[in-house]
Amino acid sequence: KSFCNAGIEPPLYFYRDKDKIEIDLIIFLNNTVYPVEIKKTATPKADNAKNFFITGRIKNVEIAPPCIVCNCGKPVSVAKGVIAFPAEYV
Repeated sequence: KSFCNAGIEPPLYFYRDKDKIEIDLIIFLNNTVYPVEIKKTATPKADNAKNFFITGRIKNVEIAPPCIVCNCGKPVSVAKGVIAFPAEYV
């Protein structure tokens, strides 16, 4: 909403390749890619982060630590370098 209010098209994308690997939300801002998975679960697992490996193939941009937005009650580490955040934080 902040982007739209400023007259800027939001830099939000969905990723899916020919192998059906997908990431729910890619935010591309200031030459940095922010990968985000969105899950309904309150108990995120490492399996929810399995597709983040694909960001390693992106060249010439910074890759921010990936995150999962879900219904957990507090931030929790689900895999190496991956934190799940409560949806209410967004």
